[in-house]
Amino acid sequence: MDAFDSSKSTGTDQAAALLRAMEHEVARYPESAGEIMVETVDELQRNGWFEDALELCGRVIADFPGMDSAFARMHRIETLWKLGRDGDAEEALAELWELDEEALLAAELVAELLDSHGDPLRALQWSDRAFAGLLRPDVDPEEIENLGDLVHAQWRAALRRRMGFAPDALDRAAQRRDPAMELGALRPTEDPGRQGLAALGVVDSAPSAAYREETDEVLLSHIVRADVADAHAAGLLTGFGDTEALTPDTYFREVELNRRQMRRETEFSRGRDIPLSMAEIRAFADEQGVTTPTENIRSAAAAAKHSRGGDFPMWPPERNQPCWCASDRKYKKCCGRP
Repeated sequence: MDAFDSSKSTGTDQAAALLRAMEHEVARYPESAGEIMVETVDELQRNGWFEDALELCGRVIADFPGMDSAFARMHRIETLWKLGRDGDAEEALAELWELDEEALLAAELVAELLDSHGDPLRALQWSDRAFAGLLRPDVDPEEIENLGDLVHAQWRAALRRRMGFAPDALDRAAQRRDPAMELGALRPTEDPGRQGLAALGVVDSAPSAAYREETDEVLLSHIVRADVADAHAAGLLTGFGDTEALTPDTYFREVELNRRQMRRETEFSRGRDIPLSMAEIRAFADEQGVTTPTENIRSAAAAAKHSRGGDFPMWPPERNQPCWCASDRKYKKCCGRP
């Protein structure tokens, strides 16, 4: 792979600086070069440096077949639309459709992109491409195994409803399932919705009217990385089933995915995120005269910690900020990855 020549940047000095930073990161992590370059495309797009984004898309497509190329092709289509080059965007879209592997990898993202571009019919065609295997008459659509696939299946069902289509077998299968429940057997309660939120560490999903007037934040909490196994053993992470050893990476990734799901389906847009250690939870339980901490105690401990004040970070953080899971990586490199 040839080095990217940032001196040819058609954007601002900031664009050239971003490309130089990318070169440095690629040199340090050559095994992740394609991924780093795709992330840089995204940053170039967000800053309006579209010609630079297009050039970098071309390099990724040429040098990194597979997932990175699929995402770069999707970004190229989006960038061409932003530049008003609709004809070129249509050619790029048709070209991607003909590439079996990359079309399948990018299908869900392209579907959502087309819908945002005001083309729900083709969005549905691409969504169906993503689920080609589950739409065959000899396949049971209940076999959706991946949480991300389930989330997109529910997005597809909503799109079909909006277009006036009757539910098909995949729609019905997706609508019968709750992504929060897919993480494990949550304890049954009178309000399964609140139980699902509790498993995500949502302290107050229905803040007071006065609170809403000031902010659209929701108070969130999470168990600190070092205490994930202890919290799971204590029964405070019931959304993760009976797994004997829950790793911090699995815990944080699943909480991230479910927060994204909640963000798509509710008015929640951001939240003040309270880190909790098991020592803090047990100390709060002792203050309340509770011998065995529960999820309710955990939530109350987070609310009490928040009320005492502190510089608690927001979820989701900005892409280049430290990840909320305390992995010492940037959010975009950690839980913020697609």
